Amino acid sequence: MRTQPYQRRVERRDTVGIGKNYKAGPLGSVYDATRHSVEPYVGIIREASRRTGINDALLKAVIRAESAFDPLAVSRKGAVGLMQLMPETAKRYGVKNRLDPGANIHAGARFLRDLLSSFDNDLTLSLAAYNAGEGAVRKYGNVVPPYPETKRYVAKVLHFYNQYRYAM
Repeated sequence: MRTQPYQRRVERRDTVGIGKNYKAGPLGSVYDATRHSVEPYVGIIREASRRTGINDALLKAVIRAESAFDPLAVSRKGAVGLMQLMPETAKRYGVKNRLDPGANIHAGARFLRDLLSSFDNDLTLSLAAYNAGEGAVRKYGNVVPPYPETKRYVAKVLHFYNQYRYAM
């Protein structure tokens, strides 16, 4: 019996802006020929790092935790793309197509930079705010909110960050 290659169903029916590494499949599905590797995005990550001053290892860690390098990732809450931008965040940073890897990474990096500035370069609080929102961190007195998802997220990003940082 022959099996078909893995094909991920996509909520959107179009494939505009998904890049050359993606192939359209039956019923509007799309699969990633690179198996969601960081490699297609290294140049964009380096440029975003250079422009924002954020270590590229940190950007890779956030992307890995947010989307596992899947540029078509969509969360239940409506976050989209590699850095899982919410509609309000995308609008704030001038992103018209959240599925565009370049626009998504650059906006996510700028957002993270702004969070770091807002929380006195406290990486843990900035990551918590990236996940749960700035308001949630402030609501709980500038500590990581007591949300299990946010606590796991911060730990995961820090773990990935250390992996990427020491691998360089």
